[in-house]
Amino acid sequence: MTDVSTGIERSHGHWITPSVSYVEPLRISCELCGRPIARRYWQERIGGEARIFCEESHADLYLTYWLPTWGADRNP
Repeated sequence: MTDVSTGIERSHGHWITPSVSYVEPLRISCELCGRPIARRYWQERIGGEARIFCEESHADLYLTYWLPTWGADRNP
């Protein structure tokens, strides 16, 4: 599916709950706000890349605000 406002390819996202490992902890953070994600995260393919967010609304903000303003090459 292509987002109408930006023209960027976007897939339907889904919640992922990774397995907990005390030997190798998973250290991930939201691609929009930078908040560390401890338990579950929202993953969506935007522009052909899998992106990780702390909530669904951050995927929308990333697509409608961050990409048009700053582009994909700059980290939040």
